[in-house]
Amino acid sequence: MLKYKILHIFVLTIFVVYVIIVTDDCKKVNNNFLKGVNIMRNQDIRQEAKSAGVRLWQIAERLGIQDANFSRKLRHELPYEDKRNIFSIIASLKEGMEGVVCNERS
Repeated sequence: MLKYKILHIFVLTIFVVYVIIVTDDCKKVNNNFLKGVNIMRNQDIRQEAKSAGVRLWQIAERLGIQDANFSRKLRHELPYEDKRNIFSIIASLKEGMEGVVCNERS
């Protein structure tokens, strides 16, 4: 009986140490999220694409990059020239989509 109690205490101790380590690592990596700070960069691009009915993957395709790479690029504020290029891509995609009916979910 004593062996089981010792084993139980040992397992609980390991679990508690693991939780403390994982929680501490999470705070280091995601401290902005835990603080409630959620800053999304390039909102103007995202909003323009959404209002035009253009998907981010379509913009990435026109830029000649993978959609995941484009999403990563949007994590940091882009220079004016890059934004201007993206806005022109959105405008051209919007023009090409006018008159097309799409039943796809957003």
